[in-house]
Amino acid sequence: MKSNKEPYRYLVHLAIVMALLLLYTYRQLPYAFATSFATRWLFIRYFLYGFINFNLFYLLVFWLINKPVQQHRYVRSILIALSAAVVFSCLKYAVGTLWGPDVIIQRMVTILPPKNAKPIPPTVFTFWEYFRIAFKTSVGVVILAFGYRLFLDYRNEDPIKSQLALVESNASRLSAGSQLLLKHLKALTPLLTDEFRRSEEGVQAILLISELLRYLLYDKETAEGSTSLKKELYYLQQYLSLRACLYPEQRIELEVRGEEYAGPAVPMQLLLTAEQLLQQREGCKEELLLTVNFENNIPVMRMHKNTGIPSAIA
Repeated sequence: MKSNKEPYRYLVHLAIVMALLLLYTYRQLPYAFATSFATRWLFIRYFLYGFINFNLFYLLVFWLINKPVQQHRYVRSILIALSAAVVFSCLKYAVGTLWGPDVIIQRMVTILPPKNAKPIPPTVFTFWEYFRIAFKTSVGVVILAFGYRLFLDYRNEDPIKSQLALVESNASRLSAGSQLLLKHLKALTPLLTDEFRRSEEGVQAILLISELLRYLLYDKETAEGSTSLKKELYYLQQYLSLRACLYPEQRIELEVRGEEYAGPAVPMQLLLTAEQLLQQREGCKEELLLTVNFENNIPVMRMHKNTGIPSAIA
């Protein structure tokens, strides 16, 4: 919020809190003016301490834990909030000592002394006794402040920013996928000039490239940045089938492990990772095994010869 709107925001929230306190205490108002002690009791315990608690709440929500919560630095936010709770608990004790020791600091005396007996001296809370009581209330205010801060962040989340991040991710994925398919389009030319392979393998390669292009450009889930694992594995198999048509001298088999433990997949991630591994094996004439192993919902791909040592890339 802009700085010129800060007083307005503060006064609006203060008016809401004070109105709720007035609604909570309106049944006690006729009795509050019977004696000065009752008036001070109601004013200090409810309205003055309510004002103090409100300022702790407002300070936490809009100043102290605002940026740490937005940055997801929750440990720091909790430490800051608890430190503020300690300070405001001490402030309550100071206010009670200066303005209403008989209302706040003094314990309630429920037993009246006998007639003509010496009056019982009032007992008071020690600092640590009253601090524990005030700190419990302050912790409740801290919990409310965290909840309200998280609600504000959720409500004020910038949709333009999230959309921009999605567009940038899609553009990066589109660029990498386009370069990948363009590379194989160039490899399609020798296949189409071969009269013996053109009618079967050439047609099949064209259909596979078209299907991969539709997945890259027009698939709704791909545009949203998330797809199902089943679909991603299907197009990975189609991609390997395309390579089998274009590079028949290089045989590749696919093996998937832990598929039942995996969650949603990132579009084109498996295809691009497989291409990186294949580039490392460029020119290899032996049969290769491509293994996709899902560990903690993260795909780990390995490629090796039947007798080689596996290499991995996540």
